[in-house]
Amino acid sequence: MPSRVHWCDWLLLLAVFAATSAWCLTASPHVGITFDETNYVANGLERRRTGSYYQLMRQGTMPLPIDVTSLPVYLLEQSRDAPLKIETNSRSLPVVTDDIPNVIHVARRGTLFFWGLLLLYGFLIARSIGGPWAGRLALVLLAVEPNFLGHTVLATTDTAVTACTLAFAFHFARGRQQRALHRLWIPGLWYGFAMLAKASALVFGPLCMFAIELHRWITGPRETADDGTLAPVPIQRGLTLKERWRASKPFQRDFWRIFGIGMLLLFVYIGSDFEPEPSFLKWAQGLEEGAGKSVALFFAENLRIFPNAGNGLAYQIKHNMRGHGTFILGEAFPRAKWYYFPVALSMKLTLPVIFLLLAVVLTRARALLNWALFAAALLLLFSINYRVQIGIRMVFPGMAMLIIGLSCAAVVAVGSFNSPKVRTAFASFLGALAAWSIIIACFAWPDGIRYINELWGGPRHGYRLLSDSNYDWGQGLPALDDWRREQGIDRIDLWAFTTDPAQHGPQYHRLELHIKSVTNPSELAAKMQTDYLAVSTTLLYGSYSLPPKNPQSPRWDHVPVLLRQMEPVAQTSTFLIFRKPSLAQT
Repeated sequence: MPSRVHWCDWLLLLAVFAATSAWCLTASPHVGITFDETNYVANGLERRRTGSYYQLMRQGTMPLPIDVTSLPVYLLEQSRDAPLKIETNSRSLPVVTDDIPNVIHVARRGTLFFWGLLLLYGFLIARSIGGPWAGRLALVLLAVEPNFLGHTVLATTDTAVTACTLAFAFHFARGRQQRALHRLWIPGLWYGFAMLAKASALVFGPLCMFAIELHRWITGPRETADDGTLAPVPIQRGLTLKERWRASKPFQRDFWRIFGIGMLLLFVYIGSDFEPEPSFLKWAQGLEEGAGKSVALFFAENLRIFPNAGNGLAYQIKHNMRGHGTFILGEAFPRAKWYYFPVALSMKLTLPVIFLLLAVVLTRARALLNWALFAAALLLLFSINYRVQIGIRMVFPGMAMLIIGLSCAAVVAVGSFNSPKVRTAFASFLGALAAWSIIIACFAWPDGIRYINELWGGPRHGYRLLSDSNYDWGQGLPALDDWRREQGIDRIDLWAFTTDPAQHGPQYHRLELHIKSVTNPSELAAKMQTDYLAVSTTLLYGSYSLPPKNPQSPRWDHVPVLLRQMEPVAQTSTFLIFRKPSLAQT
């Protein structure tokens, strides 16, 4: 395959980026502020004001995407006569959010930078494995993936970590037979950027490295020839396990060097306020009197290296160990389920991607032996260990690798057929899948987050299968407000899973049903001030509908049980709407 990208492919890449960016920019006004965005915008602006990453590190949020999306917001604030009404408290929680609706669309544009990187490196990976047509097919399938588009609309971190992980994998695979700059430093820096995008890249990077090296061992290493192609280098067969371990010493050395370079960038970028760690100091002060307390206090008071990147990594590791409630296939669980991500992916992947996988398996299964699919397999297999199961966004890098690898396999399969008619038929099939994918993306506009494929019934009733950032992440208030105006209703009751400041508007009466004890429909109707109650699907069907662990806490699980037995009078994107008389009469 040629080493240089043809100018036509650069034009295609630019056109795809422009078209999908338009999809995102035009969708943004119709997509409400999601659960994490309020936090990211508020703490990102606070970091710009103070220069400290303390607020972000104490909640495990890596700063690179936040820095990118908060920069235009900060510049906007600097151009004003008065500061924006956006503030956080000492616990990193947004407490003043008045101006967030005015700046959210400005912040969201920053994510398009990472979207461009994702498309670029997805194209380059596929092209390096399967040639120009593999790159073009992968570019189209990645660009119109509704879940990717839905999250690229937002000022969050998932598009960023996917883009940086793809960039890291590309440079690591490309540099295996090259000098230190391309073999170590460039991959190491991209590994650092990936961790700066999201702490989970701490795991994504090594998994990609192992997958690429495993592929080299199975299919043979490759080296760059004079004509720019990657030629296979014969490897010895029949080696013992001990001999293979010895032969992997260069990879082991490179692995730790790349890991060290990435960590160095991570800690240098985040830096430190050179202050004691408050939790460490509090722990030391609570110890019993004695020599141990004196030593602990000495270190707590004088070890002024905090906050640093270690705080953010430690928080996310503890978060995954603690876990999270899970909702899958209409059932809520207090703990994670190993099958969550495989089942969720079967619902969220588009049918063209699923059919592409089946077609290659049934015709040329051997074409699946490429390192992108090896990486996808390891990334998705490792996901059974994830204890935080609140959306497939957690496995976006694996999804991207899957689409890239399948594109390469499909193009390789086309070239392997002896019959011209079969090659033409299979190529036409790939073109039809690409066209179908484009149509799916058009119909998914403006809310790609809610996408569920047709095998599982589509998005309308997807809330019965998945919740949280798979369906209702708090983005549905604009659609609810449209319905309210169309019906000529001035005000409605609202029980919402959202941090969108619009929930405090005069058109809503907020009901905190998760802290108010309600045991029957009459009590619920008595708390309403209007004739209609709009309920977020995530609160009604998600893991948040589980009863509290403390039996003395208010039992709010009665509300979801009651409402699930009633027929809503209307449905918007992420809300079910109930009429008050029907509640009182049930």
